[in-house]
Amino acid sequence: MTLASFAVSCYDDKSTSGEITDTVEIDTTGFGPKIEIANGSTLRLSPKVSPANDPDLAYEWKITVTSNGNETTFSKLSEEKDLERVITQAPSQKPYSLVFTVTNKRTGVQYMQRYNVYVISRMGDGVLVADTRDGATSDISLVRNKYVSAGYTGDTQYIRDSYSFTNGQKMEGVMRKLVYGPIGNTAQAFYVTAMTDKTLENLDASTHGVIQNFDQMFTFPPEKDKKFQTLGTNFNSVFFVYEGDIYAYARQINAITQTFSDPLNYVSPSQIANKKFGNEYLQVNADMGDVFFFDETKGAFYHMTPAAYPIAPLTAGTGGSVNFDPNALSGYTLIGSCRGEQVSRSPVHVRVHFILKDPQGAIDVYRLSNRYDPDFNNGSYFYESDGKYSAATCPDIENALCFEGSYKRSVIYYATKNKVYPCVIGGSAVGVNESGAFTAPAGEEITTMSLFREAWSYYDQQSTEMEVMEEDANQLLVATYNNTTQEGKVYVLPITGNSGSLGTADADHTFTGFGRITALGTQGKQ
Repeated sequence: MTLASFAVSCYDDKSTSGEITDTVEIDTTGFGPKIEIANGSTLRLSPKVSPANDPDLAYEWKITVTSNGNETTFSKLSEEKDLERVITQAPSQKPYSLVFTVTNKRTGVQYMQRYNVYVISRMGDGVLVADTRDGATSDISLVRNKYVSAGYTGDTQYIRDSYSFTNGQKMEGVMRKLVYGPIGNTAQAFYVTAMTDKTLENLDASTHGVIQNFDQMFTFPPEKDKKFQTLGTNFNSVFFVYEGDIYAYARQINAITQTFSDPLNYVSPSQIANKKFGNEYLQVNADMGDVFFFDETKGAFYHMTPAAYPIAPLTAGTGGSVNFDPNALSGYTLIGSCRGEQVSRSPVHVRVHFILKDPQGAIDVYRLSNRYDPDFNNGSYFYESDGKYSAATCPDIENALCFEGSYKRSVIYYATKNKVYPCVIGGSAVGVNESGAFTAPAGEEITTMSLFREAWSYYDQQSTEMEVMEEDANQLLVATYNNTTQEGKVYVLPITGNSGSLGTADADHTFTGFGRITALGTQGKQ
């Protein structure tokens, strides 16, 4: 494609054979007027300019700041003939205008070529990795490969430090939790909600740019001087616990942004203010939308449905060979919690697990259930105790870093500094699957872990439009850190059998090159 535009100017014509010509031609054959590129990628264009190597020709590449179609403000990209520049513009369905200008300094005449540049998201579905390299700030990276990204067949792709790339700085604090979901319930736009020990933000999932900072996430922003405890999501709600205050909102139709209003009216929020970070504090059943937590001071379990916000005690059930009263656990200490198996989707019957130490020092797993009985009172939900299981044979479980479970198996996982143990729940005790455990390589220590959940599975496991990967809930993500090399890694460990044995991680199942990893998550296609 050749295009030249002219301005009126007086000059001597030296266009005879063998002399410099003042007529400039721009030949862009090979790249048309429409260019598509992922944000964060390097745009490389090498137009042919005639005459070549003329020292009196000046070059400029510039691009519009926004893609609203009426933009007249440009950002300069380069003053070289060949463009090689990282494109930082946000993804948009509308094109940006890229203009290449050649100026003949002898005549003042400018020759211009304009292109439509469509910036698409470089993001996709895959594993979110949050790390810190200074212990005070965090960054987020996305990793994609065929084992964690639906339909992806290429080599492992790292989109590193996407938060700082987009926002120009790292996130304040050390990351504690990453959750992904739609803003509103129409699934037209998706956020990654990120919580560190210092702040809470909503991020655009297509760029990891900040959409709402801490103050913008609240109708009436609280003081930013309390403990950030935990963050969770399910198919219709988001909830946040801030030094005992529980905030929640239900996803609204066609919402652009949403905010937390006043904290829920729980009778003793201050009594649950000093729990550990992460899911040790309370457990969300993301498949069915219910939240369970243990109040140490009251010695009782509670549950809430974030969409409706009632907080209520549990009842004593009849499940398990040994059961317990969920409201009579005075003096018990919370060790941790994790999701449990989905016994049935229709009618609903799902479980969660809490690990408690009794006043005598014995540690047991306490199973809770949410089940729907269609025949009782024309249909009723029951939130109840569902069995107690001794953890006496579980090595060092009291000092576990974190816990995980799976909706596909009656198995819990707990991580110590250098080992992850699968534990099968059955009878009256928890059986340790030693042969199926994972041991961190020499020199590495475990920092966190997370069950791999393909992001769509949180919203509709039965939808034909959201087909869930075979690997969903069949892989455990385990992060390690080597203090000598200062490198963090993620091992994607296959889970096999009813006993939840952990396989080995080959090169395709190992993600490398991070700092100290403090949180893991997943996000869906953009």
